[in-house]
Amino acid sequence: MRSGQEVIERLSYLRQIAGTQQHADLIAACLDRLDLFRLSRQVAALEAVLDTVVGPVSVERGAA
Repeated sequence: MRSGQEVIERLSYLRQIAGTQQHADLIAACLDRLDLFRLSRQVAALEAVLDTVVGPVSVERGAA
């Protein structure tokens, strides 16, 4: 948004589409974009990076 007028116009548009299929589609699109930031995706990405840096780590269990 570059101005208060743009904010007013956008909010007016969002109020107009409330409860419509267009509204549902907009919410779905937002959720799709946010999916990248889910913790499960972040952990998987971090593990992949660590595997390339240090290689797979085996965890020994048993005698302590």
